[in-house]
Amino acid sequence: MALRLLHTADWHLGASLHGHDRFDEHAAFLAWLLDQLDEQSVDALIIAGDILDKTVSPASAYQQLYDFLRDALARRPSLDVVLVAGNHDPASRLEAPASLVRHLCRVHVVGTYDEDDVARLIVPLHDASGRVAAQVVAMPFLRAGDRRSEESTCECLKRVYDDAFARARASLEDSQALIGVGHCHLVGGRTSDDSERTVLRGGEEGVPASVFPEDVAYVALGHLHLAQEVGDRRIRYSGSPIPLAMSERTYEHSVTLVELEGSKAEAIRALRVPRHVPMVSITGTLEELPLKLRVLPPRETERAPFVELLVEVEGPTPTLRRQIEALLEPYATRLVRVRPTCPPGAIVDDAGPASAARREGPTPAEVFERLYARRFGVKPSDELQRAFESLVDEVREAEVGTSLELAKELSR
Repeated sequence: MALRLLHTADWHLGASLHGHDRFDEHAAFLAWLLDQLDEQSVDALIIAGDILDKTVSPASAYQQLYDFLRDALARRPSLDVVLVAGNHDPASRLEAPASLVRHLCRVHVVGTYDEDDVARLIVPLHDASGRVAAQVVAMPFLRAGDRRSEESTCECLKRVYDDAFARARASLEDSQALIGVGHCHLVGGRTSDDSERTVLRGGEEGVPASVFPEDVAYVALGHLHLAQEVGDRRIRYSGSPIPLAMSERTYEHSVTLVELEGSKAEAIRALRVPRHVPMVSITGTLEELPLKLRVLPPRETERAPFVELLVEVEGPTPTLRRQIEALLEPYATRLVRVRPTCPPGAIVDDAGPASAARREGPTPAEVFERLYARRFGVKPSDELQRAFESLVDEVREAEVGTSLELAKELSR
């Protein structure tokens, strides 16, 4: 009997987009996913990391996760669920109730890696008859502390996977499939311009697809938001279910359905996730915008689209945002950003006057890395760099939210 497995990742529950909440979009996706579990007769669900958006996520994000698991198990009581922590997840907090949920049902949560307890990474999956049809190596995101001295990310990942796959093979029968789960960046994987800009710095985190041996029937990956194969059809990122940045608005977001017969993946196909809220990017001059904005729905529309405006200007434009707010008044919008564009050398910035040269200068993350190295003589750790970049993102979102609120008050 075939094992039907559904692979998803990078939910980022609790995320916002420049101050705009995404709760309803996640709710719509999770309701759709519940239906897919039934319609596709799914035996096992794999969530390959970044289930939550931040290490300190709101209670509502945890509630969405727990409510989904409750409803999924109510619909399919024999469902196997495997969750691994990603780099955004609070690994220890996510893993805290693991023993309880495993006792109550077949939900396996792996938040952290422990070299002395590799056995807990090995999870059996059952087909519709209740027979063990596969063994999964459920590897969470590996952090700097998981690496041995002088060991690179690639060397670390190969070592821990080799060890875990060897242990899984020890209990693997001929009729069973070997499956890998991971949250990492493989060389050749395509990233988005905005939300994944910190995934790679100088290629240091990229690892080759060869870390997954040929006898692994399927590799369920998380980390990159574009659904894609890397290397061959059995190694796949399911991608995020919703666009997490405007640069991802053209993605076809999906989950992946895998049908395994014996030790092989016989069929792999993407199930496209419906887009709950549109994303619109409009380019033009201030004079052209009144006509171009007519593509937007009227103000009373329930699902206001996310809107990005790329406005061609010349010279300083301190009143640009106020002008944009006035133009958008008749329409239903969630304004994500107004990005002035100009010829080389012109003076312009999102929030007011600034030089083009400054816009092309070092990013806050690069400045932080240089100052840290100057002060302490070494580069900041990956975790510290990510924490700084997350802080910068939060400050930017807060600034945008404050600007929008101020604009609304001024327009009253």
